[in-house]
Formats: sequence, structure tokens, C-alpha cells
Amino acid sequence: MKQFMISLSLIATMLVTASCHANKTNTETEANEPIMTDSIISDAAWEQADRVDYSFYDSSVAPEYHRSYTLTMTKEKATISVNSYGDVLLEAEYAITEEQFQQAIDGLRKLNIRSHKKNEDAIPCDGGTSESFELTADGKALFSGYQDNCGEELSTMIVGSEAIAQALNVAYPKPVRELVDSTIEEVIIDEEEE
Repeated sequence: MKQFMISLSLIATMLVTASCHANKTNTETEANEPIMTDSIISDAAWEQADRVDYSFYDSSVAPEYHRSYTLTMTKEKATISVNSYGDVLLEAEYAITEEQFQQAIDGLRKLNIRSHKKNEDAIPCDGGTSESFELTADGKALFSGYQDNCGEELSTMIVGSEAIAQALNVAYPKPVRELVDSTIEEVIIDEEEE
């Protein structure tokens, strides 16, 4: 009986907590999470930006072919980190100029990246690719979005698949896709040598 009473108490606490979160006012919601609408990134945000973060999450494939990667760019450097299910295969940093950073920003701007209201009732599809993108200035996010390439309804941004990486190519010694794919060739070569 004591265990039953504890369970009822726990359930009541969970219901009250859930009810409190569900009854947030619009002001509270706006303070904690930006409300997304279908709109492009403002000119002011592009002009203020001093950092770009982009991640591509690969689909569910065998580890020797799975390649997720993260690109980070500031006015001084560009980094790339490639992994296969968390095992880091490549990490590199490249010095860049402010002109290269501005070229990347101009290329991103032409993509018309826009926010999108996520459909909370959408059913996720398994195994597809996804991407995330954040534009910041002085450590403050000016835009942050996620795109599920398997289902637009789950996304908070809309842009062509890997288009952001292509726009960032200006800061890397080779196209990003080539750098990523070079880690697959290395794995295949290593396996053949054994």
C-alpha cells in the first residue's frame, strides 16, 4: 500500500509539472525559445555575424561509409571534424582571411536560408540525413536551425541539402565533400592492405 501511495504521489507531481510547462505564456516561451516563422535571415544578422557553425549528420549506413562532419568558421580560421558514429577520422584547422569569411557569408546569404515552424506532430523517419546551422555574433545566436532531409515537417530551417557546406568551400584547401570523402578512401585502402 505504501508503494502504491508513493507511485500516486509521483504521478501527481509529474502531471502538475507538465501542466505548468504547458501553460507558459507567450512571453515566457519567447524568452526561452525563439518562435520560428517562415522567414529568411535578416540583412542585419548577416552583417553582424562573426561565426558560422554547420553540422551534417549522415544516414544510417555501415561504419566504413558513415561520415558525419562539423564545420566551424570565424574571421580567422575554419575547422573541420569528420567522424563515423563518433570515431574521429579527421580534424583540421585552416587560417583564413576576413575576405574568405565574407565570401562564405555572401555565399550563405544567397541560399535564402529560412526558418520553418516545426510540426510537433510529425512522425520522424529513421535513417535519413540531417543538418544543423548556427550564425552567431559575439557569442549570441542570430539564427539557429535544424533540417531533417527525410521530412521537412520536422525541420526548423529550410535550405538545400549540404548547400551550406558548399558555400563554405571558400575557406578550405579542397571542397568540403572531397575532404570528407577522403576519409572513406583511407578506410578502404587500409582494409585492402591488411
